[in-house]
Amino acid sequence: MNLQLCLCCKLPTLEQRNRFDVCVVCFWEDDSQDDPHADEVWHGPNGDYSLARARQNFANHYHMYDAGKGIPEVEFPSAARKRLLEYVQSNSTQIKGAKLAALIEDWYER
Repeated sequence: MNLQLCLCCKLPTLEQRNRFDVCVVCFWEDDSQDDPHADEVWHGPNGDYSLARARQNFANHYHMYDAGKGIPEVEFPSAARKRLLEYVQSNSTQIKGAKLAALIEDWYER
């Protein structure tokens, strides 16, 4: 599978762009918002988050949400999500698409 880059975390996690796919790493929903509009809040599927704010949150704590928001998958990650995040954190400059895809598939099968 040839995955597309998420606009928030910049990882190859989306089956297709601009199709409202949700990134399993950062949870950004690809609603077609792009860099020219990164500072705008569209109030669509990503709620009160602009792409720029979501990117900053991802840089700080590996998901698009503000810290402490009580999002269950973020606050209480599954074992598969922990493996996925450990891989992303430890290989941030050398992400291998096939390895990431396998971890994503494992996360979906949880």
